Amino acid sequence: MDSGIVTVHPDLEEYRAGDCNIGRQEVAKRQAFAFVGAAATVGWLVATTLIDAPPPVRALAGLPAAGAFLSWYEAKRRFCVTYATLGLYRLGPANRFQRITDRSARLADLRALAFPLLGSAMFGLLVAALTYLLP
Repeated sequence: MDSGIVTVHPDLEEYRAGDCNIGRQEVAKRQAFAFVGAAATVGWLVATTLIDAPPPVRALAGLPAAGAFLSWYEAKRRFCVTYATLGLYRLGPANRFQRITDRSARLADLRALAFPLLGSAMFGLLVAALTYLLP
């Protein structure tokens, strides 16, 4: 019986539909993007608080926060939302884009898009709401 739990092996460099479509180099990029997004969020909050910006301006911190969440998720799961949407994967020693031709694999990738997209949107909205409510 399938438990629904997916284990991602950091050393494995093979495409798995709906689960893994990026390799080590791509993971490193996403880790960097997540860090930059988190730093931009904090920087925006500090800057807008120091200048006493109005709440709607402070709430824009939700945008880089959403990007940071999505990048972190992609790095953790080794699954790129953009590549899945385009029907591509990029991993292995060659680190070249390859097209997904199997229909069931494509559908699995498309189904796997829901959580990262909704999760990052919800996280961004949460950060925006909290920063909007800051005194």
